[in-house]
Amino acid sequence: MGRNVVLSNSRDVPLLHFLWKWKVSSTAAIIRKFFPNIKGKSGYARILILRNAGIIRVHSDGHGKKFVCSLDRKGFEAIRETLPPMREDGFKSEQIGHDLLVSAFHLGEWLLEKPETATLFSEQQLRRMHPDMYPDWVPRSEVHRPDGYTQTLLGDHLATIAFEVELSNKRDSDYLKVAEFYEHYEKIERVLWLVPRQSTAIKIQEKMNQVLHGVPSPHNFILLEDFANSGWHAEIKFGSDKGKTLISLLSGKAMEKYWKTPSSSLTHALLDTRKSPYTSDSYRLEL
Repeated sequence: MGRNVVLSNSRDVPLLHFLWKWKVSSTAAIIRKFFPNIKGKSGYARILILRNAGIIRVHSDGHGKKFVCSLDRKGFEAIRETLPPMREDGFKSEQIGHDLLVSAFHLGEWLLEKPETATLFSEQQLRRMHPDMYPDWVPRSEVHRPDGYTQTLLGDHLATIAFEVELSNKRDSDYLKVAEFYEHYEKIERVLWLVPRQSTAIKIQEKMNQVLHGVPSPHNFILLEDFANSGWHAEIKFGSDKGKTLISLLSGKAMEKYWKTPSSSLTHALLDTRKSPYTSDSYRLEL
């Protein structure tokens, strides 16, 4: 620990910014994104160098089977001056499994390339950045903070889409506050929920409906099992866009190249929790 390492501005510094924005990432996703033109083992070796220098931290589930990467203190300090003005200093994840799912759900098949018309604003940015630095399309609110926003083409116009990863049930009063938040911010045209079971989707939708007063619901629900199997090609099971896949909704008609392929390899790379994707067969996050 504590070794001095020279950081590459072309690869290492963007990698650290990536880890700050998404809080955590799998080794597989880091290698796919930042080491595309070298052998995977060489990419993993660089990750180990950054870990041993206190720049990146590798978290384990305690059983030696599942691993994810995050910034360590020295990594955060290395990029602190290049981050936007903050209202809250920090970089850590309090819920690693949840945040890994959020990155896969929000970033998904756009890990390597996203449409030019799309912009992603993560939960980390919502939490840490000063609201004056938010783009105009992101709500400034202390009432509720979703797990991130995307602005992308919805049909023929740019729309704001919120992401919610809901792994356990909240109190009814909490859901009503969330419902009122989305009712107030009408420019959020869709809310995409990732939920563990059908009953959770039904409960949330019932609470959302209490404040909609007959207005069409913006809420759509994807089941966790479907997402684990199909990634962004999972179908929306409940909501106004029922039957559509996540990738077709997010990419839009003008961006067919992003959703015609049936592959969901990048989403699965984000969920790949092997310490090294090249040395272990046990890899999927236990959802």
